[in-house]
Amino acid sequence: MSELNDLNEKIKAITERSEKEINKLKRAYAVKHRRFCIGDILQERSAVILVDIILWSSCSSGGAPFSVYYGYVLTKKLKPRKDGERRRLYGKEVIKLENKGE
Repeated sequence: MSELNDLNEKIKAITERSEKEINKLKRAYAVKHRRFCIGDILQERSAVILVDIILWSSCSSGGAPFSVYYGYVLTKKLKPRKDGERRRLYGKEVIKLENKGE
């Protein structure tokens, strides 16, 4: 029984290492293809945001990894809303209104 446990532990360790390496590759791809920066003002159909965090996500259907832009929702005058609402935008239908970023 201990041989089987050793085998399972080794398989688990190899799987964890390979998943970490795959995630590094996906993140590098998403960062390389990033279209916007922190500080940019972005617009989508339903919202305008001031980007303050950029993360990445991976499509579950095997598509390319992509950047996800988080930020404060802005009013029509491009000021943060009083309620501090935040939203994420995924970049496909996003346009840049203003560049205050890096």
